Amino acid sequence: MRIPTARRRLFIGVTAAVCLVAAVAIWMLVRRGAPNDEPRTVPPPAAPRESTPLRSESPDAAPTAVSSLPVPEPLPDVPSPGDGAGDAPVPVLPHPGKLSLNQVIGKESILELTLNVGNADDVTQAISSLGAICLIYESSADYHAWVVPRLMRVRRLLEEGRAHREEVVPVLRDVLERSIDGWPAAWSEHARRLREEGSYGSKDTDAWIQCTWRVRAGTYLLAELDDYDSLPLLARAYGLDEREFGGPNGIPVGQMAPCSPGVLLPMMHKLICRYPEGRLSGEAAGLRSRYIEEAKGYMYDWPYEQLRVLKWNALYEEADPRLLMFDPKWESIKSEPATTMTLYPWMFKGGGWISDLIFGTSDKATSLYNEAVLFINAAYPDEALPLPAAKIENDPSS
Repeated sequence: MRIPTARRRLFIGVTAAVCLVAAVAIWMLVRRGAPNDEPRTVPPPAAPRESTPLRSESPDAAPTAVSSLPVPEPLPDVPSPGDGAGDAPVPVLPHPGKLSLNQVIGKESILELTLNVGNADDVTQAISSLGAICLIYESSADYHAWVVPRLMRVRRLLEEGRAHREEVVPVLRDVLERSIDGWPAAWSEHARRLREEGSYGSKDTDAWIQCTWRVRAGTYLLAELDDYDSLPLLARAYGLDEREFGGPNGIPVGQMAPCSPGVLLPMMHKLICRYPEGRLSGEAAGLRSRYIEEAKGYMYDWPYEQLRVLKWNALYEEADPRLLMFDPKWESIKSEPATTMTLYPWMFKGGGWISDLIFGTSDKATSLYNEAVLFINAAYPDEALPLPAAKIENDPSS
C-alpha cells in the first residue's frame, strides 16, 4: 500500500528539520573541539603486536577444543608519559574501559565470544563510537552496516576465523541457526512487553537482545569468511522481516528482522557472485548466471569498501573521542595492530535504498532475493526455502 502523499511530505519535512538541527549542533561541537560524527579509519601500524594463537605452537600438540581456548597473556602495563630515557610522551593514555574489555574478550572461547556479541560492555562502546550515526534508528540498514564492524568480539572472531576457519565457522553457523529459529518467539515476547508496559529495561540475558546481535554478527562474519554454505542461513535471516506497511497511520506493523535486508542482500550477493563454479550442477549454475544478470546495474560489484580499523586487542579504539580531540595526528595509535573489515553497501548502485526503514523493502530487492533463493534452493536442495510474496507495492528505489 502506498503511503499517502501528504503524510510522506509531512514526514520528509519533519525529518529534514531534525537533520538540520542535528547538523548545526554537530557543527558547533566540532568548532569547540568535540569529535565529529564520521567514523575514521586508522593509518597503517608501524609495529603491530602479534595476536595470541588459537592453537599451541607445537606441531605435535592435540587440537585445542573450542570450549577451552588458551587464555592470552595479560596486556602489558601502559607507560606513563615520560617513562624511560628519551621516551616521547604518550598524548592520550588508553581508556580503562578498553583495557578491561580486552582482558574479558581475551579470556573468552570462540563459543563464548559468539554468544556474548550482544553484551553491553561491547555494544555500548560500539554504538557510542559512531557519533551522530548512532542517532540513526537502530533498525536502519546503514546503522547495521556501521555498527557490527565496531564490535570488538566481532573483530576477534574475524581474526580467529581467518586463521582457524575449521574451528570458528561451525560455531558461527550453529549459533546463527539457533538464533534465527529463536527470533520469532523472542520478538513476540519483546512486542508483548512493549504493548503491556510501554517500555522496559532490557538486559544482556534477554532473548531479544541475544538473538538480535547474534544474527547481526553471525551473518556478517560468515559473509566475511566467504562461507558459501551459509547462504541458506543468510536467506533465512532476510526472510525474518515480516513487516507490513498498511497499518494505522501508515506505521509499519509486524515482525521486524534483527538484521536489515538492506545489508543482508549485499552479503548474499557477494557470496553468490564469488561462489565456486566447480561445485555447481547445471541447473544451479544457470540460476546463478540468471541472478548475476538480474543484479547487474543494481548491486555494487565486489570488492566493497574496506575499512582499516584497530584490532580487538589494541590499547585504543580508533573512534575514542579523546583521540579525535587531543591527538589528531594519531600519535597514540601509530604502533597499534590494525586490520581491514568490509563496510557492506546498503543502497543500490544507481541510488535508492535496498530496504528503507519507513517505506520497507523495495520491489527490486524482493525480486533479487527471489532470484537468489532459486539459486540457493538448487545448490542446497536439502535446505530449500519458500519464495516470499512481495511485501510492499511501493518501491523507494524508483
